[in-house]
Amino acid sequence: MLPASLDINVTMEEKPPSLWSRITIACRSVEEPDAPSDSSETLVELLPAALAGLITILVILSMSTFWIDHTLADGSVKQNARWAHLDDAYGHIAASTDSNVIIIGSSRMWSGIDGSCLDDRSIHPHVEHWNLAIRGDRPYLRLPETDELVRSHPDLVVMEAGPNSFSNGIGSIGDRLRWKVLSLDLTFDGTESWWHLLFPDDRQYLAADAFERLSISQSFTPESGDELSRRLIFLGESRAMETGTDGMMPTPIGTETWVKALKDPPRLPDEKRPQGEQVLDEYLNNLRGHPFYSASDEQHLNRLAFEHILHALEENGTTVLLYAPPLHPLFLEQAEPGFWDGFNSTRSDFEMKGKTFIDRTFDIRPVTEFVDPVHFSASGREHICEDLGALIDTALLDVL
Repeated sequence: MLPASLDINVTMEEKPPSLWSRITIACRSVEEPDAPSDSSETLVELLPAALAGLITILVILSMSTFWIDHTLADGSVKQNARWAHLDDAYGHIAASTDSNVIIIGSSRMWSGIDGSCLDDRSIHPHVEHWNLAIRGDRPYLRLPETDELVRSHPDLVVMEAGPNSFSNGIGSIGDRLRWKVLSLDLTFDGTESWWHLLFPDDRQYLAADAFERLSISQSFTPESGDELSRRLIFLGESRAMETGTDGMMPTPIGTETWVKALKDPPRLPDEKRPQGEQVLDEYLNNLRGHPFYSASDEQHLNRLAFEHILHALEENGTTVLLYAPPLHPLFLEQAEPGFWDGFNSTRSDFEMKGKTFIDRTFDIRPVTEFVDPVHFSASGREHICEDLGALIDTALLDVL
């Protein structure tokens, strides 16, 4: 039997050196030609193995990135899948030969706008209406899209301008996930016209180069990998399908169903929404105490961002309508005196500057047009289609 020391040496000798160790040894003969050689391999002989290893890593990264992008796009990793389609949406609109109307805003516009209905009722031929509203949107969060929005050269843009548009909150760190997803398609270098408006700590969520984009992409690996395992086990079943249609965007990009979803977003049927007096009362109590619907007439970041986007569009020759959709009558009834003062003051400021501001906030609409105090039912969308559609048609008379 061999002594323990000899046994260890034999074990160590049987273990082949790593590729990196072999490359290091081979490189030594290049850096120190007079040094005694302890390897029969040269750097040239190792290059094929090193190249094969590099190619393998790049293929794995490429496949991983493709799968991550796919699961982000279909809503199975992050439910608000529209984030991952904004760059493609702006590109699709820019390439269109028709006249284009883009609607942006929060979940209120997302739930209230049916672009296909607007297409059908328009008095103008060859006009397409695109609902690019995003749930949880604030003007500040829309800033990184400003240049893409302008470069899509829409004939008219409808900007949501309700009380929530002018609240002074800019969301949580979780809301910056949208910027990280947008960074997978775009690169930001700090020279953008809106860059100075960003809170300094927020700039880290926008990729400056390909390496940062790769880092952002790979940060979704655990969730995307889990989704892959799920689909393999359950024969293709996706979490996006499991959670309903609210967060799901059809793929592949550019198909007829994808285009339709950019006009009229997939949503859960009204009957599947939580309803009942108790649910409504709890919702109203939360709204009255939540700053998201309490507008401020100060020069806060949302106000500055809103004005910057508006100015950028107008400077590019785009007509802009400011539109505040209706609110549930119970929300209006139960709001305390003075609750709307900041919003009314802000609206007056824009009107004094000559902006077209259509305020339907205080229009009393039937409760059946809402699925909750701020979001719209199918009948609510029909009303907005007629109301906003007529306003858009009138505005386009001076554009087309």
